[in-house]
Amino acid sequence: MKRMSLALLFAILAALMVQADLGAAAKKKKDKKAEGVELVVNGELTETDDKDKVRMQSYCKTYTFKMVKGKTYQIDMRVGS
Repeated sequence: MKRMSLALLFAILAALMVQADLGAAAKKKKDKKAEGVELVVNGELTETDDKDKVRMQSYCKTYTFKMVKGKTYQIDMRVGS
């Protein structure tokens, strides 16, 4: 289960980094309505999920989230009971 959680964390981080808008410097609008908003994604890995491209024995899920350059984000992964 730890391997699946770690693989999921890496998959999410990779997806977030890829989706980051590298041209954000040209668009310096601050999105004030998104400030302080918490995004919660509830899910679990199953055998029907895609296989991870790096750890081919593991399943993965990816989520996209638009990030703003210079802003700090915190990703907390929790394992349910």
